[in-house]
Amino acid sequence: MTTSERPKILENFARKQLIKRLGRMPQGRLVIEDGEDIFEFGQSVHEANLEARMIIDDQIAYSDIAFGGSIGAAAAFMLTKWHSPNLVDLSDVNQHRLPE
Repeated sequence: MTTSERPKILENFARKQLIKRLGRMPQGRLVIEDGEDIFEFGQSVHEANLEARMIIDDQIAYSDIAFGGSIGAAAAFMLTKWHSPNLVDLSDVNQHRLPE
């Protein structure tokens, strides 16, 4: 395995784990846009009282979030690895996610 392959493997693992965990989101709605991929979690459009959107700008964001939790997500945001059109909505949806 070369050095350049290791980050791809780690990012793919982190992405799969994060998607798996978010798939059990009980309330609210989260849409993650990652290039052409769009992932939708939580309640349907018609059921959700809260909806937020997260746009991934750098694949490293997945490992930052998956392994660093909310602190990792905040650091990844500050380093522009992801963004959101409305951070307040994202924060509200985050409060209703599964416990750590």
